[in-house]
Amino acid sequence: QLILMTAYGFIYFLRLNLMSLWLLKRELAVEELTLVILIWIPAILSSFVFSLNETNSKLVLVLSLAIYLFGSFLNTYSELERKWWKSKPENQGRCYMDGLFSWSRNINYFGDTLLFAGWALATASWINAWVPVVMGSSFIWFHIPDKETYLAKRYRADWTTYTQNTPYAFAP
Repeated sequence: QLILMTAYGFIYFLRLNLMSLWLLKRELAVEELTLVILIWIPAILSSFVFSLNETNSKLVLVLSLAIYLFGSFLNTYSELERKWWKSKPENQGRCYMDGLFSWSRNINYFGDTLLFAGWALATASWINAWVPVVMGSSFIWFHIPDKETYLAKRYRADWTTYTQNTPYAFAP
């Protein structure tokens, strides 16, 4: 269990660095630097470490691994698909509406929530349910509305079609 938890952390931080340095090249917002990196992630990791309960249930650990890997896949592969599509000159200035983003307009956020749900499950402590609940709620009530307001303006020509074809903002 501890090895699995450590592997989750290693994979998450490796993926986070690869995504921020190569896949999503952009400056980090002040919110990301302060709230996420200095408060949010340390709070999650502390909760996971200090409330870790030993479990001998292989089923729980296998389920946690499946949820973690599926969430990580949704987040990472959706961004990779979008990067490949955006790299084509004919797609510049257009809204990406295909691949995993055709399942949900914010499939990457849903994937992150699943990833952390799997990680929390591996702790075998119900107290860590706060992590995916707070994360999913913050996406649904704060990040997604702000992001979609911005995207509706930026991709005015594509946005109505996208929201009609992909009615789910978070979970497919």
